[in-house]
Amino acid sequence: MATVVMVSLPPTVPDGAALEGLLKQACEAAAWRPAFYRQLLDSHILVIVADETLAQNVARPDRVHFVQWKRVDGTAAIPFFSSARTFFEAVPHGAKCLVLETRQLLELTRGAILHLNPYSEFNLQVMPSDVEAILASRFLVVPESFALETDRQVSFRQVVDPPFPLLDALTLLYSQLPQVHGAYVALVKGLYDDAPESLLLGLDIEGDPEPVVRDSGLVIRDTYHGPYNLDIVHLKSGERGLLSYGFEPAFRFFDRRMAAVLAAPAVTSSAQ
Repeated sequence: MATVVMVSLPPTVPDGAALEGLLKQACEAAAWRPAFYRQLLDSHILVIVADETLAQNVARPDRVHFVQWKRVDGTAAIPFFSSARTFFEAVPHGAKCLVLETRQLLELTRGAILHLNPYSEFNLQVMPSDVEAILASRFLVVPESFALETDRQVSFRQVVDPPFPLLDALTLLYSQLPQVHGAYVALVKGLYDDAPESLLLGLDIEGDPEPVVRDSGLVIRDTYHGPYNLDIVHLKSGERGLLSYGFEPAFRFFDRRMAAVLAAPAVTSSAQ
């Protein structure tokens, strides 16, 4: 059992509709995972704690013990739930539980594996490395930026065998983000000394590019497993820079006109 400090409780049990809707979408398509994790951090959840008999036997009665369940692979995980409905799906006879903010749970259980809605059709395990990344920056992936040497000779060519799962996921992601006007992908030579070619994703973004780049990084992590390094460059509309001039219209895989067809509601209600 994981031992954690007692925390105060919110007044009501969460209904979980928004979180469960995004969890379903995130399980079905990687493009919804950035929105899901944002909703998860802003939600309250239910977590099982040890009963009073067990609590009396611990060395620190002023502390709460979160219950861990053994999984099929033999590892232990702390189950937590988005709503009373998902809680009773897993524990039909009930159990002692607390309602916490998700961030509180993450902070109090660092080092443990967490499992959201383990007995539901749509569920998610959260590994300790994911917890540390979320607590450090609110994001699972934080891309590293680097400055390109201006005297480099960078050449562009069209991708002959495009990574379609990645491009499809990014297209759906960008359809949710009105600040993304266009997206391009090319094979480039010259970015790295030790690699003949790499993939370069060019994004035409209005305003601050950092949130879009972070969301893109999570989708890339979950959908791209190809042989090339993959980098992202911000293309500023109307400007012709060292990296922007090489993206030809044929390299574009997303533009704003696609959004009306591809964008789905950001949140859907879970099936009753």
